[in-house]
Amino acid sequence: MDFYQIRYFLAVAETGNFSKAAERVHVSQPTLSAGIRKLEEELGRPLFERGRRRSALTADGQRFLDHARTIQAEMTAAKEAVAGRSHDGVFRLGLMKTLPSTGIARLLLEFRQAAGSVQLQVQEGKAEQLRTWLEQDRLDAAITILQSPPPPAEAIETRPLFTSRQYVAMAPEHPLAQRSEIALSDFQDLPTIVRINCEFYRNSRRLFDARNIRPHIVMRTTRDDQAIEMAAAGLGVTLLPDRLARPGLVLLPAPELRMSHDIGLLTARRDNPAAALFRIFATSHNWLEESFMSETRPLRRR
Repeated sequence: MDFYQIRYFLAVAETGNFSKAAERVHVSQPTLSAGIRKLEEELGRPLFERGRRRSALTADGQRFLDHARTIQAEMTAAKEAVAGRSHDGVFRLGLMKTLPSTGIARLLLEFRQAAGSVQLQVQEGKAEQLRTWLEQDRLDAAITILQSPPPPAEAIETRPLFTSRQYVAMAPEHPLAQRSEIALSDFQDLPTIVRINCEFYRNSRRLFDARNIRPHIVMRTTRDDQAIEMAAAGLGVTLLPDRLARPGLVLLPAPELRMSHDIGLLTARRDNPAAALFRIFATSHNWLEESFMSETRPLRRR
């Protein structure tokens, strides 16, 4: 097993695509594919389920991922040591407030175990705050909503992680729960619980104002758990991203609100070995099958 094979493997795991992975490691796709095949032959197991548009890790590939990232981390540490540098110091990470803690906790634990003596500091904030802190050198990286257009390339590097979609959440007994979707007009006088930290709060309010629609605001809260409990109890509906879904809720789409956004990793373009190492962990993390996505499925999603 050669180190270049580890690089190829991690590139495919990060991008989910052989062509994009080849571009990232600056080789041709046939060269990268040959390296992956050789690695699979040495391990005696297929590491990827190859599709036309996306290649996903197999169960064996997922198990190998942790080892591959450890090897990459050790190689990076060795290079830094020979060059007279080390990972010693502080890595400052910003997290968007509405990210669930379960999946993030596992990612941070794996990173800290690999990063050795790096001190991890996590700062929570709104999407706008995190970008500002990153530009002000108060953070080294942040997991947040990706801007469109993205920040200037010379200042911040962006890597997409997963797509989050927003739904209208309600109790199974709610009068609208049997619908296939929610129309904007349905919000007129509809008992509603407002999550003030919701990334779509301002956009949805502008749409309501433009159509002269007035929901009946039962409660405004900064606490996602409180909004979820109130909605599950039947006190009103609330706008909720799929990543915060809980059993006991029905999640329905509201196409007119066009509620979806890409979550990604923003990294300041500064010489920071710890940030480079975290990028490997974050981009190869299995976000779609992470516990906070799989254990919090809604009771029914139409």
